[in-house]
Amino acid sequence: MNKRTKSLVKRIASTLAMGTLLLVNPVQAAEDPVFQLDQITVTAARVPQTVATAPGDVTVITGEQLEQKGARNLAEALEGVPGVVVLRNGGPGELAIPYILGTDRIVVLIDGKRMNLPQGIGSGAGGINLNNILLSDNIEKIEIVRGGGSVLYGADAVGGVVNIITKRGTGNVKTIVNSGFGSDATSRFNLSNQGSEKGWHWYITGLKEATEGQRPNSDYRGKNATLRLDRELNETEGLSFTYDYYGSHSGNPGNYLGSMQGINDYLRHNWSIGYSDKHGDGERVVRFYNNEHERTYYALPGMDKYFYKNKVRAIEYQDSAQIDYKNYLTWGSEWRKEVVSTAVYAPDTVRDRIIKAIYLQDQYKLNGRTSATMGMRYDDNSQYGAKWLPKIALAYKADNSTNYFANWGKVFKAPKFDDLYNWGGDPDLKPETGWTSEVGVKKRLAVDSEVTFSLFKRDLIDAIDWKQVGPDDWKVQNVHHLTTKGATLSFATKLTQAVSANIGYTYLDSRDENNNQQVPYNTFNLGIRLQQGKFSQEIYGKYVSKTSDVSSYFVWNTTFNYTMTKGQSLYLTISNLFNKHYQEVPGYPAQERAIFLGIKQSL
Repeated sequence: MNKRTKSLVKRIASTLAMGTLLLVNPVQAAEDPVFQLDQITVTAARVPQTVATAPGDVTVITGEQLEQKGARNLAEALEGVPGVVVLRNGGPGELAIPYILGTDRIVVLIDGKRMNLPQGIGSGAGGINLNNILLSDNIEKIEIVRGGGSVLYGADAVGGVVNIITKRGTGNVKTIVNSGFGSDATSRFNLSNQGSEKGWHWYITGLKEATEGQRPNSDYRGKNATLRLDRELNETEGLSFTYDYYGSHSGNPGNYLGSMQGINDYLRHNWSIGYSDKHGDGERVVRFYNNEHERTYYALPGMDKYFYKNKVRAIEYQDSAQIDYKNYLTWGSEWRKEVVSTAVYAPDTVRDRIIKAIYLQDQYKLNGRTSATMGMRYDDNSQYGAKWLPKIALAYKADNSTNYFANWGKVFKAPKFDDLYNWGGDPDLKPETGWTSEVGVKKRLAVDSEVTFSLFKRDLIDAIDWKQVGPDDWKVQNVHHLTTKGATLSFATKLTQAVSANIGYTYLDSRDENNNQQVPYNTFNLGIRLQQGKFSQEIYGKYVSKTSDVSSYFVWNTTFNYTMTKGQSLYLTISNLFNKHYQEVPGYPAQERAIFLGIKQSL
């Protein structure tokens, strides 16, 4: 793109973004903004409860909000959530790693099924790449639970849990076509069909996207297909089957210092089958799922390829019941086998381990205003033995608009297979152990304003960290102590009948025993939604303070939506609105301005 074209695009983008602020007529009312405290969450305690009464810090992103935002993958969906930072190595084909409260030790679920890779993703302590989780029209909502969740979700749930909940087909048969194109020869086509008939419910999606990228060797081609099939057996019982396919081919341009001509190929096949029975005040769920994920990496054309295959098989059981007026029990068990096959660790190496767990949770009403949630998990890892993981949480309803919460729990995280066996790995690594704690308040300030504020602290013993010991040489080690503390604030308000806003702020102080700061101190998010008749616009910005590796940056994005007729709408998304040059990961330039125009049609 030449300088004249870049200048023109910048002027158009700026005019579109700021001009609409003046065009909106506040007299013409729009729908009220969706406030978090009224939302229902099931991930926080594995049973339905409102965000206001959950004894933890929770955010719910609805399917409507995802559509208004124009989010095409999970990385884009989590932008702007307080306490969450997504660090990208570049464009769609590169890594996008989520951090919750300053750590990538989190669990990502789809309908309660783990998506984390036991091998890891080649960077950091986490096991999930958000760019590989594409979003279609079948997303009901996404729930983000900040803070330790090991008692309910086991290892990895140190910083929090993200659960994507998909839609169940309902009503008459409906087909939705969603397609568009944009900068850098970007294209996307999404087709979905859903409905229900004679006790059967289905939701099917197919998605294809491509881009040439903004750097040499950053082209990307991705495909995704999903199926959710539900069958009602009677008024209380049902069966469910899900399938998820993802395949992609992308260049790997590397960092500034050593630009590579490598290639990444990904292939994912996940499926599950489950049974549910609603009884009284509880629900019984039995589920089996099988996840398979392959990565083939070519460092340079003509060189040998590196092959990794992750397989996870799991059986889960959960039940719940109201024992009496004061006690609501939730209990369950899990059996999971993790297998990694690769020729990188050693020729034709297969590594595996089995995790067995049982858990029990009691939600106990102390009185009409105060409740205590007490839980215990017994987690048995075939490599590291058994661990007991307790957690206690308190919730106090001061009045109809104010809720206080506090929680404390132990956490545990086993090393990834890469930590143990890859180049620079150490098979004698110790697992991470520690605890997390959190206190906070959720308050409805007025009919059209609410705020949530929380303080947290986390202490990890034997934290696993990779240190660079040479120009191209890394070595893993246990860090004796890694202590993280901080605060999160989220505020939502309706400024006028047509304009609503939300503000998020996160402060983090994370240090090891050598007093090295691990994460940025300050993250600030600002979102504004404009709504007038058939037109709406989302404007959201993110500020991240500097670290020892990268400078601070402030980035703006915006999305426009216009409903032309019933079932037909146009949308325009502009990422990095003011073409900010910055890095989220040292040595990897972030995406420059990108524009995407699409149309959505219901048939």
